[in-house]
Parts: sequence; structure tokens; C-alpha cells
Amino acid sequence: MFSNSEQLFSSTSSIKYFAYGSNLSKSLLEFKLSSNPQTKERYKKEPLSLILHSQPATLKDFELKFNLHTPTNKIDPSYANLVYKKNSIVHGCLYELSPECKAVIDGLEAKGNVYQEENVQVLPYDSTTTITALTYIAYREQIKLPALTIKEGVPPSKRYLKSIIAGAQECNLDEEWIRFLKAQKVATTTLTKLSPEELKKINEIVYTPQDLERKNLPLDLVLNENEQVIKPIISSICG
Repeated sequence: MFSNSEQLFSSTSSIKYFAYGSNLSKSLLEFKLSSNPQTKERYKKEPLSLILHSQPATLKDFELKFNLHTPTNKIDPSYANLVYKKNSIVHGCLYELSPECKAVIDGLEAKGNVYQEENVQVLPYDSTTTITALTYIAYREQIKLPALTIKEGVPPSKRYLKSIIAGAQECNLDEEWIRFLKAQKVATTTLTKLSPEELKKINEIVYTPQDLERKNLPLDLVLNENEQVIKPIISSICG
């Protein structure tokens, strides 16, 4: 007798992807796929053909850390990462994606430059059988971008953490896990504390939705303390 997950994730050609950061949000991931040149035409013709299925799942022997540090980033000083820890558990969203999504996900996660692709065993909430899925982990010695490093004790921005919490709620992750996320410390740096020079630099990297499509770049939204969207800006690391 197969569980729902075993039946839904039984295809050998589809991509199984375990997300634990901002890609927890199915709606945000769908937007990224729908606006990416590699997948947008397929999305226009068959909107439901890219994300085939999604559901909550757990990954054992890892813990969630915000230790991917960007010292020069005044908006998002740290991003989500996985660190091996025996008997710990990370909750996330298990996606089944069409094969053409793989290259897009690799780009969103800066595969090879920041995060490394790993095959892991994840357990869907409704199953007793694990499923092999890919996820992305950053290791200090394999980060190739000089602006990034692994550093403990640097909390994420309020904006970034809220995007993860929203995604966790959208994926119906366990309430205890959501409480764990809400209890995380956040960085004190906000847009309201940036200097005019720093704000000018941010404005210089603003793109329109049309630019996003042309440049094949992931979208992130910067929020101020009143939760209002100020500018859509580009972030190459999505967590």
C-alpha cells in the first residue's frame, strides 16, 4: 500500500527538491519560474506543468543556520544554510518539479559558487518512507564569491526571516517549527537606518519586471518596518 507521497513522487524523470529558505513559498517559486527565460514559455502554455506537487517534509541529521554571511550587504546580512548535526531535524517543502526547472533552481541557489547540490533523504509528513531529493548547502571552503563567507552569530534581516516564515506557513509546516522560526533573532539594520549613499547604491540595482525576464535574475522584495514594499531589488542568493 503506497502513501500519497510515494504515489505523487514516484516519477523517475521529475526533480525532487527540498527547500528550507525563501523557496519554501510555492507562490514565490512559481513567480521565479514563470519569469525565467528557461521556463516562462512553458509556464504560459501550461501553468501547472512546472511545479507538479509540493508538501511539507523533514530532513534528519541537519540543523537550520543563518550562517551564510554577506558582510557588505546592509539589507540581508545572512542567509539560511544547513549544517550537519546528528539527530536534529529541519522542516521544509518537498517539491516535485519538471526537469527543465533544474537549471533555474541551480541559478537561484548560485550552485557551484555559493551553495553545493546535495542528495538527501527527506521524509514527507504523511509517509514513513523517505524520498531522495536534492537540496543546497554552503560550505566555507567551497564558496567562490569573495563577498560571502560562513560566520556564526549574524542574524538574518527581519525581511528575510519573514519571507521564510511566510513560506513555512504557506507550505503548512509544523506549528512548532514556525514558532522556532519566529523566535530567531533578527538584524537591527533596516532600510530606515541606511545612509543616503547606501540607499543610492540600492537604487542603482533596481530592475523592472521586464528587466527580470531579460536578465534571468531572481526577485526579492525589500520591505520597510511598516511592511510596505519599497523597491523590488535583485538578490542572487535566495536560500
